[in-house]
Amino acid sequence: MMKKAADQIEKLTEVLRAFYYEQQDVVSQELALYKISTANISTPMEGLIRDFNVRILDIEKEFIIVEKTGSRKEVLKLFDQLKPYGILQFACTGQVAVTKPMKELETYLQELNKAAEMSNKIRSWKLKN
Repeated sequence: MMKKAADQIEKLTEVLRAFYYEQQDVVSQELALYKISTANISTPMEGLIRDFNVRILDIEKEFIIVEKTGSRKEVLKLFDQLKPYGILQFACTGQVAVTKPMKELETYLQELNKAAEMSNKIRSWKLKN
């Protein structure tokens, strides 16, 4: 099913090449930002910040903004832990990944160039016919 999705994505005009990898072939993380009200912070959040390896990005009188990088499960678990404090805003990137198999970037770029050239040839052939 994912292979079919990758094939369909490749058909989009702006997409030169789509790759499909199994979970064991990638390292992935999500990035989440939480804007938390300071009105409900009566107990120190230090333990929570340390336990979840959270990074503080901004502290204002009305709110604090923190960042969590990790798995979806970790991001959602922190969300649940922060609910009592009052989450004002939440944003999450979704999964971002890099592959484990070693292939140099230059090789990928060459493959993308070849795919782009082939795509251009096919487009011009379709326009002629």
